[in-house]
Amino acid sequence: MRVRETQAAAEQSKIAFFDAGASNLEELETMFSELLKLKPEALVVTAEPFTREYRTRILDFVTGNAIPAMYEISEFVEAGGLMSYGPNNLDLYRRAAT
Repeated sequence: MRVRETQAAAEQSKIAFFDAGASNLEELETMFSELLKLKPEALVVTAEPFTREYRTRILDFVTGNAIPAMYEISEFVEAGGLMSYGPNNLDLYRRAAT
């Protein structure tokens, strides 16, 4: 759902959209090769179980190729990513408790 919403927003803003759709390490490496051909100015990485599992590899690719990236969850920033924009889950849990 978030990917479709992101794609729709990108299209409205006339920004190129590339849906990686990788589901294993081999597909991720293929996606990296495709991205290098496209020479993106920036990336947005959503918080999926797959991206969380391969967070370190994604960060290595992004930093190694000097591609600015924004992540949906702060764990990527804590691991060395540039910035995140998404909900603060701890704050949401605290608010729910009250």
